Amino acid sequence: MKRYFSMATCKIFFWEFTQNFPLLLGFIFSSENMKHKEWLLMFLTSTLGSMMGALLIRYTEKYIIPGEQDPMKVTMTNGISFFVIMLGVAWYFAQAWSSWPSDIILGVLIGFGVGYAQDLAADKKTPGVRHILALMFAFVPALIVLRWSMDRLSPFSAVLFLTTLVTAVIVVIEYLPSKQKLHVVQ
Repeated sequence: MKRYFSMATCKIFFWEFTQNFPLLLGFIFSSENMKHKEWLLMFLTSTLGSMMGALLIRYTEKYIIPGEQDPMKVTMTNGISFFVIMLGVAWYFAQAWSSWPSDIILGVLIGFGVGYAQDLAADKKTPGVRHILALMFAFVPALIVLRWSMDRLSPFSAVLFLTTLVTAVIVVIEYLPSKQKLHVVQ
């Protein structure tokens, strides 16, 4: 139990939260702008959220895993993938047929796709199973909570709640079960 609440875990959570925040901010505001048919703002919030998230991942990953910095092609893959997904999710939530059961299916597909694309762009010989699982298990509740929060919470409250949830899922699945020692940079 002590391992889950160590200072190293708190630092991992902080940096993972920092990386996820602009992405989820982009998701929330893109969906809100789609709902109100504000196309230019939807495009702008998707662009800013996805690029900011991709750049933060690139420049802060070394604080989670020392020496780790994604190659530029991973950063570009992230930025483009997140942008397309934000637009796609905004469109998806605007459809009458979308529902929480389809959120589950879409969350699994998006999580698998993003994780696999990141590993391919990083030239990994084999996909990171825990990394892909973490994203799959993060996207499912993210879509369900995004749907739930859109009419119940202010956008900023929704972003904080959603970012905390997604970050916790990723940290628990991707980083905590590891047998390897994570040396978080001070």
